[in-house]
Order: sequence, then C-alpha cells, then structure tokens
Amino acid sequence: MGFMCKNILLIVFVVSCELCFGQNSYHTIDRRSLDIPDSLSSPSQISSQLARSLDSDKDKARAFYVWIAHNIRYDFEAFKAGTTSTSEEERMKQMIQERKAVCQGYSELFLEMCLSQGIEAYLIRGYTKKHDGVNFENSHAWNGIKLDSNYYCIDVT
Repeated sequence: MGFMCKNILLIVFVVSCELCFGQNSYHTIDRRSLDIPDSLSSPSQISSQLARSLDSDKDKARAFYVWIAHNIRYDFEAFKAGTTSTSEEERMKQMIQERKAVCQGYSELFLEMCLSQGIEAYLIRGYTKKHDGVNFENSHAWNGIKLDSNYYCIDVT
C-alpha cells in the first residue's frame, strides 16, 4: 500500500473515531484533563474542575486518573528514605505543591478526588509480588472503585 493510501486511511480512521465517540470520548477527556490550571491547590478544587461537564462516574474517574498520572511524578528519594509526611492532609498539600509522591500519595489523592465527587472509592494497602512470586519487601497502595454496580482495582502509580 502506498504512502498516500496509508495517510488517507489514517485520516479516515481518526475522523471516524472522533465522530463515533462524540464529545466525551476518552481522547476528549484526556486532553481536557491536561489543561487544568496549576493554581488549583486542593484535590477537591482539581476534581471539581475535572468533573465539570462530565456526566458519568466512569468519565470522571478517567479524568482523575489521567490528571494524576500526568501531573504527579514518583518520589524516589522518599521511597528510598522510607519517609512520609506526618498527616494525610500534609501529604496532600505537599504532593499538590511539589507534584510528587509515593504510591500511598497517589492512592490518597485519587481517593480524595473520587469521594469529593460522590464516587464510591477505597484505599487498598498490600504488597506486590516479584517475578519469582515472592512478596516485594515494600508495601504498596492502590484503589478500589465502584462504577455502575461493579468494583474495579485502579493503580494510578
């Protein structure tokens, strides 16, 4: 297939996807999630801005996930040192300010965003396994969420 045909097929595919998925396609949600002002300083402010004009809890959870994944980086120094802030409120404030966290912070932020928008969510603490099936030495945290009467595990980290 020639270069011109491949490009035309790609354009047709992209346009078809946009038409099929409409206004609240994942592409649209993801793009909007990346345009949240840095001036917002709390999980509830950020989640309110993200949830604006989204109808379903699934779309809102997607927006929260994308925002966190693109705006919070992993804090390797804190992981190595084994240090965390003294309270959840302090961790939240520091995480939003510095844009970094370990898995506990990612999970607490996602939880707070969901709860502030009335989405049933949970914080889950546990361990991950290495390739050989042995538990990793360090604990891990992730989330459970209820969407449309079904429960899902979500790991933003």
